[in-house]
Amino acid sequence: MAKAERLPLDEELLRALREMPDRTLGELADACGVPRSTFGRPLTGRLRGPLHRLLDDGVVEEHDGRYRLAGGG
Repeated sequence: MAKAERLPLDEELLRALREMPDRTLGELADACGVPRSTFGRPLTGRLRGPLHRLLDDGVVEEHDGRYRLAGGG
């Protein structure tokens, strides 16, 4: 997906990853302002699609359940 085609949640994820590398999906959900369930857990399902697109595009990498921008060292 080209940069011009990115959705707002994609951009929020990229911003959060730039500011806070090596975060879990739950931590990214909090950083993006994703709502929590009535049990206090972040509703991470909303991030899975955008995150997988960014992973597939090679913009983001995952290691041991933590995410960072690709090439970030």
